[in-house]
Amino acid sequence: MLDQGRLVAEGTADELKRRVPGSHVRLRFTGRHELDVAAQVLPESTRDDEELSLRVPGDGGVRSSRALLDRLDVGSTAVAVNSDMTTGFINRLRVMDVSRAAVLNAHVIATMLRSLVAIVFIIGVALLVGFRPSASFVEWLGVIGIVVLTMLAIGWLTVAFGLAAKTPDSAGLAAVPLMLLPFLSSAFVPADTMGPGARQFAKYQPFTPIIETLRGLLTGMPSAGSAIAAVAWCAGLALAGYL
Repeated sequence: MLDQGRLVAEGTADELKRRVPGSHVRLRFTGRHELDVAAQVLPESTRDDEELSLRVPGDGGVRSSRALLDRLDVGSTAVAVNSDMTTGFINRLRVMDVSRAAVLNAHVIATMLRSLVAIVFIIGVALLVGFRPSASFVEWLGVIGIVVLTMLAIGWLTVAFGLAAKTPDSAGLAAVPLMLLPFLSSAFVPADTMGPGARQFAKYQPFTPIIETLRGLLTGMPSAGSAIAAVAWCAGLALAGYL
């Protein structure tokens, strides 16, 4: 496919149609490295190197946009970790007496900070459109604690994906199931209203107790059972990723 004399995509007609099926979201980046990482996380996108942009199939809706940002946030950590390992960056740091653990900790902290900034922005938008939580000061502290624990667990899991993968592309794809779990939880539909199989899966996966705990804290009706399960899931996932 040519655009004003520039080659912007390659493939058969059917492949190109699948990659850009009409509506799409266009992402622009400030540098080539960020573009490279995003292209590895989003292999279905169409890349434009001159404009440092990606065109990703999507309807532009709130949910699809949020899912896209989640993929970039979580997947980029796995890709960055894998790139550090496969390009010899870690080995060069060892010459300067910098441990691998320090680099991995930095990746986790960066993931947490990016996610926390995004969450603060989302909460701000929710307040602007009329959401009025009834949480007390202590309950807000609980919300912050659960969010930080969740981001810590996700950070270490994505680091583990990056270490286990053989290529940056496979590292980005390995994080996709993790990003789909919130959509298969009670975030949008109560688990009790789901059909057989889906209901059991939603009830016993990690994001349902996390979401229910946050929902209970923000509405002033916290559940001790959900909170204990959420903390246990976060601690277990973080430990699994760390080890």
